[in-house]
Amino acid sequence: MYQTLMAKYGPQGVAGFNWNEAQSLFLQGKAAMWLDGIGFAQPLEDPTKSRIVGKVGYEINFNRYFYRYTPPRPLKVIESEIRGIEQDILRMLAEVTGVSPA
Repeated sequence: MYQTLMAKYGPQGVAGFNWNEAQSLFLQGKAAMWLDGIGFAQPLEDPTKSRIVGKVGYEINFNRYFYRYTPPRPLKVIESEIRGIEQDILRMLAEVTGVSPA
């Protein structure tokens, strides 16, 4: 879908743009958004180079600072938990309906 949208609505050759070409398009106000590192932001706020001064939003990637990877639990542990939950559900249904699970 993304490729189709870019081909239909984006500038010709956009799939092959390097960061300089993407930034240039953004500086001219011809791109709705541009994702890159903050090191490339200075020209965006320079009125001699940019038509979008004061119109750019910036984001801090909180995952970079606060996210800690936790490896997934072993499959056997997950399967065991699911089976336990299934048993709990069957027990509760039996309490509500008065019918014992088969």
